[in-house]
Amino acid sequence: MVTADFGSFGPARGSTSVRTVGWEVVSVTQVKSTDSGATRPSIAGAWRNQLGSFLTVEVDDDGVIRGTFHTGTGSTPDKTYPVVGFCDADRIGMFMVLGFVVNWSDNQSITVWSGLYDAEAGTIDATWLMTSETGSADEWKATMVGHDVFRRAAF
Repeated sequence: MVTADFGSFGPARGSTSVRTVGWEVVSVTQVKSTDSGATRPSIAGAWRNQLGSFLTVEVDDDGVIRGTFHTGTGSTPDKTYPVVGFCDADRIGMFMVLGFVVNWSDNQSITVWSGLYDAEAGTIDATWLMTSETGSADEWKATMVGHDVFRRAAF
């Protein structure tokens, strides 16, 4: 069992985790249980969105997402940033809810994505919120909203 400690970021899931025993890799997008024959989606791997940004993801048994985000836009288009998040790793079926965060540390902003992985379509559809530091007079424009579609990408 893996326990994650994110301090004030969010609760560790170790106390509520379920051990997954008897799983075998069926394909890049699915994992099959050797115990029940059921399949569950997997988001592990490389992804590319419509703007040319690359996301690489690893997921542990507790649904903790870790990876990197190489942005294709903005003021630092050639920089890679760490990714952390959560997904419903115990979900059996073709869909999975997920969310992840990138701290654009050199730009004083943070983006969060929340969305749905569709194993059949091979996509992650996610809405994002990006909040940037602003002065109090510009607080009204601190957060932008958008949508990304990520598709599987070759390494």
